[in-house]
Amino acid sequence: MLGAWFVLWAAWQQPIPQGRRWLDVYLIGWVGALLGARLGYVLLHTTDYLNDPAQALNFWYGELSWPGAILGGAVASWLAAQRWRVPWRA
Repeated sequence: MLGAWFVLWAAWQQPIPQGRRWLDVYLIGWVGALLGARLGYVLLHTTDYLNDPAQALNFWYGELSWPGAILGGAVASWLAAQRWRVPWRA
């Protein structure tokens, strides 16, 4: 997860050629969907994670929430599109 945050930070810092910006918006949307899916699951099952909050970082158990994925992906891709001035609905 730390690696994903580093990639997002590095992507935010680098200038990107105009022709490839839509691909970066797409990839950031996927990362946002994964983080949103996990966050959504953890928020829906908070009682399971109160005793051991570190378990919330375990993506490999497959416990993800599809509404969280949709919301996280939409927000992340919209923010990236706003940052790089890419038409979001295109």
